[in-house]
Amino acid sequence: MAGRLATEYKHLALTLSSEQLDGFLQLFQKHGFVTKSHVFGHGGQEDSTEVVLIDLHAQEIPLIFNHHGSYFKCVSSFKTTHLQLAQMMQQAIRMYYGHATVHRLYAHFEMVYEYRYGQVTQIKEVKNGECATIYSYQDQTAELEYLMKQNNVEVKIQHLKQKVDILLDERNRASGHHLSNIDHELFRLSHELFKLEA
Repeated sequence: MAGRLATEYKHLALTLSSEQLDGFLQLFQKHGFVTKSHVFGHGGQEDSTEVVLIDLHAQEIPLIFNHHGSYFKCVSSFKTTHLQLAQMMQQAIRMYYGHATVHRLYAHFEMVYEYRYGQVTQIKEVKNGECATIYSYQDQTAELEYLMKQNNVEVKIQHLKQKVDILLDERNRASGHHLSNIDHELFRLSHELFKLEA
């Protein structure tokens, strides 16, 4: 694949606890990035913390984390030409279940990645003004529920067929009033089987 020229975070949203914010900073520090933190405000709940990530080429990425209750929320956008910084941010988005719209810029095209709760939900290729979906996460919950329901129906059908077999065996040995009760139950079960198999 062609070399990436830059990575643009059109939208980045992270919500971190104070411990997670410390972990976020340490993640970048472990990989040689310089981080600076500045707290703005008067020591209250609505203070903001500016985190500045500085890469090896002295490129600064300012991120503002607003304090909301016991969490810090960051909604930001930036562009970087440093591949390792982009990779570390991708790792942070995954680790902290962030949301992002990321454009990976190449010479003749770009790849657009959508992240929701730390997972890639969509990948698109944009080339010559045309957009093609490469990957799209399909919420399979409804399909799985349908399959489970189908499976439950099959289990019910098997169970009813076993009941019918037992009743037919009993019918062969029965007589009088008991025979009429078995016929009534067989009619009910066959009607229920008909509905389930439809």
